[in-house]
Amino acid sequence: METLNKLNRFCKGLLLAFLKGMEESTPLQRTVVGITIAIFFTAALYLRIAFSHDVVFGGEWVKFTGVDAYWHIRIVDNLAHNFPHLNYFDPYMKYPGGSLTSVNFPFFDYLVAGVIWLIGLGSPTQHTVDTIAPYFPPVMAALTVIPVYFIGKTLFSRWAGVFAAGLVAILPGEFLGRSILGFTDHHVAETLFSTTAVMFLVLALKTAKKEQISLAQLRHPTSSGLTKPAIYGLCAGIFLGVYLASWMGALLFVFIISGFLVIQFCIEHVKKTPTDYLCLVSVSAFLAALIVFLVFSQHRDTVAVLCMAVFLPVGLLAISRLMAKARLKPVFYPALVVGLGLAAFGILFAADRSLANSLLGHFEIFRWQKETTVSEMIPMLLSGANREFSLGPLWQSYGFTVIFGGVGFCAVAYAVARRWEAEKVLFIVWTFVILLATLGQRRFNYYLVVNAALLTGYVCWEMLRLVGINALAQARSVSAPERRKLQKSKKKKEPRQEPYQLRPGHAFVTLTVIGILALFTIVPYASLDLKGTGKARPVSVIDLSIETANLKPDEPRYAPPDAWMEALTWLRENSAEPFGSADFYYSRYQSFDYAAYPDAYGVTAWWDYGYWVVRVGHRPPSQNPGGVIRSVAEFFVAQNESEGQRILDEHGARYVILDYEFVIGKMHGAISATGHSTDEFYDQFVVETSGGERQLMTFFLPEYYRSMPVRLYTFGGQAVTPQADECMVISWEWRRLEGQSYKWVTRTETFDTYEAAEAWIASQESGNHQIVSYNPFVSPVPLEELEGFVLRFDSSVTKSASGKRLPQVRVFEYVK
Repeated sequence: METLNKLNRFCKGLLLAFLKGMEESTPLQRTVVGITIAIFFTAALYLRIAFSHDVVFGGEWVKFTGVDAYWHIRIVDNLAHNFPHLNYFDPYMKYPGGSLTSVNFPFFDYLVAGVIWLIGLGSPTQHTVDTIAPYFPPVMAALTVIPVYFIGKTLFSRWAGVFAAGLVAILPGEFLGRSILGFTDHHVAETLFSTTAVMFLVLALKTAKKEQISLAQLRHPTSSGLTKPAIYGLCAGIFLGVYLASWMGALLFVFIISGFLVIQFCIEHVKKTPTDYLCLVSVSAFLAALIVFLVFSQHRDTVAVLCMAVFLPVGLLAISRLMAKARLKPVFYPALVVGLGLAAFGILFAADRSLANSLLGHFEIFRWQKETTVSEMIPMLLSGANREFSLGPLWQSYGFTVIFGGVGFCAVAYAVARRWEAEKVLFIVWTFVILLATLGQRRFNYYLVVNAALLTGYVCWEMLRLVGINALAQARSVSAPERRKLQKSKKKKEPRQEPYQLRPGHAFVTLTVIGILALFTIVPYASLDLKGTGKARPVSVIDLSIETANLKPDEPRYAPPDAWMEALTWLRENSAEPFGSADFYYSRYQSFDYAAYPDAYGVTAWWDYGYWVVRVGHRPPSQNPGGVIRSVAEFFVAQNESEGQRILDEHGARYVILDYEFVIGKMHGAISATGHSTDEFYDQFVVETSGGERQLMTFFLPEYYRSMPVRLYTFGGQAVTPQADECMVISWEWRRLEGQSYKWVTRTETFDTYEAAEAWIASQESGNHQIVSYNPFVSPVPLEELEGFVLRFDSSVTKSASGKRLPQVRVFEYVK
């Protein structure tokens, strides 16, 4: 019993010290917080580097882990070699025609190339680029922990910021997936720059309101409390400027801040409180952003919007003062602002319709695109091939954070409705808009993770605060009168009362809170089949985070497989230089005339692989991930050699690269891009087995085998004659099953020759009959030899294909 009492007293003291330490601000606590943030920073780095290091650096080649990363690294290759001169145009990006570089939004590429140029002492090698560039995403993601902490601290409390910083470091989802080692794309920079801009804007608003700054104080800026708000506002503008210079869709945050200003001006005017501080902070931020952006770009839309944004708070302040001077009712202010805004946009639309339409186009991110084939543009709440409503993607990305974040959003919104603090209104507007964007396109999860972490950190802190509030009230230092009273009672030998006594309820609730916090890292919240074993298992946030960050060498996700690296290395070393010299890859293309390079040519591959062809192969592709070109995609569904050759001639292609993944899984993209339907090439039929079971099987049609990629990749361009029993004919009819219509196989016949199969179909008077094969590697129809193509390279990495092995990647030369 004595041991239990000692343990009880120890726990009392520990809990009391913890609760008091959480409330107070001492050097020790600040040190603990600093160490904690440093640990989160390190954890974020480790998670993003350790589990993908072998894929990036472990093989013969350095691999980047994002498709668009290869676009950026191609630009960085050239920019680091010619720093600070950025090519406006790049002939390697596409042939013919080339394409623009990141000249309109170049900051991220300048940042990467500039650091590499400095580390390389002005003459960086290819090895320097390959060694340094992969680390940018993890470092920038880890740095995001810092502004998240300060936003949480400023809006809620120091420990709410700590909780939020820890969550943003480890949460799975798009932010983690886009910030792993080698994913050298601008996405993580967007999150870092935008979050830092919001951090400084929150600090500026809170400080400006506290100091009660006004326009009249501009006469003596150094002595009127303007210094801090001005510095914070300028810093917000600087980071907003570099954010705008990094991504073409960055006007999203200008719209967010502008929307906040309109709402807050309306609130302050209706409450009859000064609005000068809003004008001063926002003008300084927008003006700084405009100046910074103009250093890197003169993009029309962004410059126009920033100019309008600079004058927006001035106009809102002027309207407020004029209405106050005219003694108009404050409730008319919102209606007048909205009316004048619509009128201003109408004038803009009449004066420059193209600019107005272009600005409206930025709001397309909020539109649900159910039919898109681009995975990152699929709405967040739609899942599966049929795009059915599902909470699964949201739950898998956030887990219990969804619930805690929702509760936090409602709690903050309620607090805003009571006090209308400007910094919290900004937070609510920011969170709401990002949530709408994420629901429209799941890619914006890499923004929403910050808001989700902040809201969850806020809820965690509030729970701890509510648990400890009564305990702390009892445990505070005894006041002087109370101390004298206690001393008198001591003289009378009255029993001394403890200033604090830990109650069982406090311990219970505290343990509950600790248990809830464990949900985010330990307790399973989803049941998934992560390893493809067919058996689902419970997973936690840590499980999903590691699974997201863990790239497997044999399945490197968006990094090119070894087979592609082999093929493109062979292409670079063994094919003719399209522009005469290998050094041309690093040249400055101030002016470019294709007529000066009559031997130039392109490489035709599916658009997913275009940037790999550029950066690894140093050859221009016929199309790239910037957008599928229908006329090029026609090659991948062409039904005869003459049509395929016509398309290659039209695009000046000399080589064709095909892989196993396209023939087996990605061909539907080419079919869709050319306006065809997949059921022209393959279709699903219900088949009844001998045991009476029903199976949905895929059968491949003659058009599939006659397509150019199948004839080249699967059969090497050789002639094919179906063997005995390889010609199958199915008879089918439409039937309904469980409310859906299916093609139902009613009869199956096999023939020794294709001619016999055709003759049998011709002899049938009615019904649906089709020559098919269930094996994509065995053709039921004869194929002629392709005379204009020569197989030049097969990768050493192979794939299983119906009992035989096929090279994963094959390179053909078009020799006409």
